[in-house]
Amino acid sequence: MKKLIFLLCFLIFGLFFCQNVSAANSLQNSSGGDLVSNVLHFKAIPGDSHIMLTWSDQKDTGYFGVIIQRSEDNFVSTHDTGQNVYKGTESSYIDLGLTNGQLYYYTIFAYDSSGNYSSGAIAKAKPETPSLISPYQEGSKDYLDTNEGKPLVSSKKIEKIDFADFFYYLILDKKVLEIGLDGLNNLRVTNNSAVLIEIPSDIFSKPLNVITASTGEASYLMKLVAEKNKYQVVIPAPPTKGDYEVRFVAVFADKSISDLKTKLVVDPRGYVFCRGSSFLGLGNKMEMRINGAKISVYQKNNNEWKIWNSEEYFQKNPQVSNDSGEYAFYLPNGEYYLVVEKTGYKTVKTESFVVDNLILNKNIEIDLKVKPWVWLIVVLGVLLIATLSFRYFANRRKKG
Repeated sequence: MKKLIFLLCFLIFGLFFCQNVSAANSLQNSSGGDLVSNVLHFKAIPGDSHIMLTWSDQKDTGYFGVIIQRSEDNFVSTHDTGQNVYKGTESSYIDLGLTNGQLYYYTIFAYDSSGNYSSGAIAKAKPETPSLISPYQEGSKDYLDTNEGKPLVSSKKIEKIDFADFFYYLILDKKVLEIGLDGLNNLRVTNNSAVLIEIPSDIFSKPLNVITASTGEASYLMKLVAEKNKYQVVIPAPPTKGDYEVRFVAVFADKSISDLKTKLVVDPRGYVFCRGSSFLGLGNKMEMRINGAKISVYQKNNNEWKIWNSEEYFQKNPQVSNDSGEYAFYLPNGEYYLVVEKTGYKTVKTESFVVDNLILNKNIEIDLKVKPWVWLIVVLGVLLIATLSFRYFANRRKKG
């Protein structure tokens, strides 16, 4: 009996397994082969007479490469229609020699080693001459003065751009503060700031058509300032914290290109806050931002603590926190402490700390001089005394 039951179970399992294999084969055959995943984050970023295409693959075991097809009419739906612009294993490509103002449609297909293709990811863009962002114009100039107004002069000639060839500045109060890259060749700024980048125009060993800087979805033309012998662009930092790729592309007259990538690391601004609740300090505690707080920076210099001289760094010291309780300082490397003052709050003096990455953006907690529950007790006490007094005098009038 046991053998018969075992045999029946074996037969049932065998039939079930064969049906699943048949269904899987049917699915594979109906799809024309193994399914291939599309690439991720396919973007088309326009520039002057070119479009930068970027993407990332799924890292599937069957992934082998991509093919990109272009059309001026609409997105193509198969890998063998339209005009082929790229085939390979990279994660970016610059499509050169395009017509400004013409809309281009791109479809990217991932493929495996067996020649199976994904369904395709799409992006479109229209190349055009981007505008230089120049929010700080003085007089007739449409550039920002750096290097004390002297022209940039290069001592070498290059065919390939490098981080060391550029100069980087923060724009502070219509003035520029030179900054450097960190150890990882990243630019580090706070949110809602602006960065000026420039490079000598005579540094290139062959004629240059255009040089652009791209970040996120935006692409900017580096403008030639002939009288100062430099290319210059202003890039606004994104409003939210994060790491953003910045890519420089130099397109030469012979159609060759040189490009490099770096990161724009956006740190949040610091803020002043207290812990409490919106109902007289009762209930769940939360951080409550404090605007109008005065933040003063003190610097250690020759073993003496003095208020930091901020004028040569084009900033105010002290600063006042904004409506969101935020503030930020850009400081030279050194040792500092902060003093935070606000009417109705206890003055806070922080421990000393070392700044080694330019940005001071500590979050600082301050406390009320008088807790809300103390005022609640006082108010209740006054109401109780007033009620008892009213009853006392009312009873006296009745007896009288």
